[in-house]
Amino acid sequence: VKKTLNRIYHQNRKVHEKTVRTAAAAVILKNNPSYMDVKNILLSIGELPKEMNKYMLTFVQDILRFEMPSRYDAFHMPLLTHAYLYIDVVHT
Repeated sequence: VKKTLNRIYHQNRKVHEKTVRTAAAAVILKNNPSYMDVKNILLSIGELPKEMNKYMLTFVQDILRFEMPSRYDAFHMPLLTHAYLYIDVVHT
């Protein structure tokens, strides 16, 4: 299932609507994402259309601020700390 969701979000096989892609990313990030899942989504955010970019940045920020960090092993990685700082500095 996670492979399919990643293919949808990253549009590996066909083009999907923004709402479908953001839903796929949300499911990935809400269900014990791996380090690579999180890394790939974060790296892709800058390449997204503007409104989808803003939504994904807000979504990741909300997870980092409000969700229990122990639930997200991948969110303990230094990559996310740096990404979070980048998001706050560059996009606010």
